[in-house]
Amino acid sequence: SSPSQPPQTGLYRITPPPSDAELEAMGAERLPGSDCIDLTPMSARVTRSCPDPIELITWIEENALDETHPYAPYLENHTVPEYGTLTAEDGQTLYYSIQLPPDFDASKTYPALVEIYGGPHVQTVNRNWERLSDQFYSREGYVVFRIDNRGMANRGKRFEDAIYRQMGIPEVRDVLGGVDWLKSQPFVDGDRVGIQGWSYGGYLTLMTILQAPEGTFSAAVAGAPVTDWALYDTFYTERYMDTPQDNADGYEKSSVFYHLERLKTDLPELMLIHGMADDNVTFDNTTRLMAELQQRGILFELMTYPGQRHGIRGQALSTHLLKTRMAFLERHLKATDE
Repeated sequence: SSPSQPPQTGLYRITPPPSDAELEAMGAERLPGSDCIDLTPMSARVTRSCPDPIELITWIEENALDETHPYAPYLENHTVPEYGTLTAEDGQTLYYSIQLPPDFDASKTYPALVEIYGGPHVQTVNRNWERLSDQFYSREGYVVFRIDNRGMANRGKRFEDAIYRQMGIPEVRDVLGGVDWLKSQPFVDGDRVGIQGWSYGGYLTLMTILQAPEGTFSAAVAGAPVTDWALYDTFYTERYMDTPQDNADGYEKSSVFYHLERLKTDLPELMLIHGMADDNVTFDNTTRLMAELQQRGILFELMTYPGQRHGIRGQALSTHLLKTRMAFLERHLKATDE
């Protein structure tokens, strides 16, 4: 990440690279055109995915954004996120983005949707091409909020170390701190806040609603969630949690079921989604949670995708997934919309 703007990534050349020096003090040279870069796992190659800057050689076809451009019908409702910072309980800086509806009126209040991932090796608050889903939800009248909690990528070892041996604990505190700020905004209807995520984001969605004060959220969508790290592969899990033998308490408290057993409040409206052939986060993560919720008389909605793995693929099914999420959120966040 950029030292002064962590949401903006870049590639730097350092000569020489003293291990204990700050990037600015190394005489680091930021390579042009490296705003959106991806490194291979061994950092041997780098790819760039954004157009700034470009050296213009010649125009074959200008592809101007005029009335004939394919995106022209959507340009009027195109929204750009705003960025800001909050402070974690240990003093570290947390970056967030907030995307407002295209017809935003500061005198009105809007339902809000918290989109989270929260896990290692991912950065979701970044200054690059906006996510299509965020455009869609903001166009549908939602305030879309993202926050990169401790444990996520491109912020240094101390930032990621916060989740070591205690997944699902500091992340939740950071997300709830962000939600407190979000609900303090005069244009957000605090009674209509939803949260959703997929994979680690599905796990963090569940962990957040189970640890949140009652009434924090009105709706939650957990897609392909890990529910117990004992059910996930050891290669990933033990990197952050150590072994169950060495960290039994950490595994117990990082489990969705630990917090479900201690639940004293009502949950928000909940939808679970999972591909039935998921070979990453296996389907038994969700079926076990279904059984526990049923035993406790907790109602929930469920959508499964036969034959689908960790990602729901294909235009028809991807559209079905988006419509399923949207219909659920509409029922529980916009039923009383003005």
